[in-house]
Amino acid sequence: VHIDRDALARAGMIVPGAAVTPLAEEFRLVKRALLLTARGIADRDVALARTALVCSANPGDGKTYCAINLALSLAAEQDIEVLLVDADFAQPDVLDRLGVADAPGLLDALADRPIDPETLVIPTDVPP
Repeated sequence: VHIDRDALARAGMIVPGAAVTPLAEEFRLVKRALLLTARGIADRDVALARTALVCSANPGDGKTYCAINLALSLAAEQDIEVLLVDADFAQPDVLDRLGVADAPGLLDALADRPIDPETLVIPTDVPP
């Protein structure tokens, strides 16, 4: 699936393949800290080391913005695959922000047990 890079740029987000921006540098610093922490945890719990949750108590705090930018920053790393899951049941917005057509997702898999969650993964054209 093609990620709408123009929409990302208009929203002030990291654009895959574009020049490095101050925003990309800020998320690179966050990414480095997360990867360092993950390495420390990996010996005890590999699944936990491969998981990050972006959350806040209030709507409009920038969870989606941060999650997308962090995922794009992580995806730029060699040998790292990223699965971004929009678990915001009240206002799912990740697909729309990426310019991707609406599709079944996590809530559908939880509501309908026969759905295999792996079939809901949408591969993108974001290069490693």
